[in-house]
Amino acid sequence: MVDARDYSPRFAHGMRVSTLWTRMADPLTRVTIWLALAFFAVAQLCRRRTAASPRIAFKLFFVGFSLFLAHVLLAFQVHYGWSHATALVHTATQTEALVGIRSGSGLYLNYLFGGVWMTELGWWHRSELGYRSRAGWIEHTVCGFFLFMIVNGAVVFVEGWSRWLGVAVTALLLWAWRPEWESHRGPSAGDSMPKNRSRFGIPKAHRPSSTEASGRAPSSHSVADRGGGPRSRTASCQQ
Repeated sequence: MVDARDYSPRFAHGMRVSTLWTRMADPLTRVTIWLALAFFAVAQLCRRRTAASPRIAFKLFFVGFSLFLAHVLLAFQVHYGWSHATALVHTATQTEALVGIRSGSGLYLNYLFGGVWMTELGWWHRSELGYRSRAGWIEHTVCGFFLFMIVNGAVVFVEGWSRWLGVAVTALLLWAWRPEWESHRGPSAGDSMPKNRSRFGIPKAHRPSSTEASGRAPSSHSVADRGGGPRSRTASCQQ
């Protein structure tokens, strides 16, 4: 027969680990989301700067998404007990306390926030050229959605000193996404921004021409065939 006292040290160790986890779980849930937003903002700033390597910006973007995912997992473990219904009720209660309307739609917006972030990450990894040179309306829509979510989640729905962290993240994003014509003046009044940058100042990827891709210089025969060389002008004068 095994004495129950043989398990007492193991049981006490388990209790200490459980108590430590209970104390650290909630702070970890808060820290991970703030670190995620900080990495996101710095990645956007590095993405704008031509001197920064695009791979550094991508790595920061990836770390930020990983921290956001860790925050979601911790929140469902600590606060919601892995229950979507509980998370929906908690979101609706928090929204009603702030704006007077009981709605859990913010939870679905948070799901969409994570989905858009993951889509951005996958697009950037799969085709950096296509991601950096995408249409302006896509860039505007994505940046506007991220800004809306971060302002609400990090400024409106928080209190105390945490709100100032949200203001700092928002200010950094506004600086990173500022219109190009406010920071880079062209050589003339008609040039509102350089041709190699998008409206938000994101450096566009260089698309090599067929001559650059082949590594050959244009031949003199091809220049003469355009009618601009001296051989074609001499022939026309003799006629």
